[in-house]
Amino acid sequence: MTMMNIDKSNFEAFFLDYYEGNLSPHQEESLMAFLDSEPELRAVFEEFEMIKCSDSGSVSCSFKDRLKRGVITGHNFEWYFAAYLEGDLDLEERKMVEAFASASPSMRQELDHM
Repeated sequence: MTMMNIDKSNFEAFFLDYYEGNLSPHQEESLMAFLDSEPELRAVFEEFEMIKCSDSGSVSCSFKDRLKRGVITGHNFEWYFAAYLEGDLDLEERKMVEAFASASPSMRQELDHM
């Protein structure tokens, strides 16, 4: 995580990074100081620790046909846009997202505001 001040608009990202072990010692100190100044968020912070995901080895999805890679639709564009912004797509998929967004001013705006 880049150096930024922790506030009420971004605290959840810091919480996640803390529990994933991605904060530097200085960032951890800043987070603890923030929690001391925002006691109502300390309970939220402590709830993050209780959330655990297990790898069951398989994932099922009742609407997986809508999520198939290779076709962007009104049902899966948010996933593609997020993957695009996070750099998780290959060149072909990036071009596909750009073409999809360019075809509609509202989709272009959606991508630009994510």
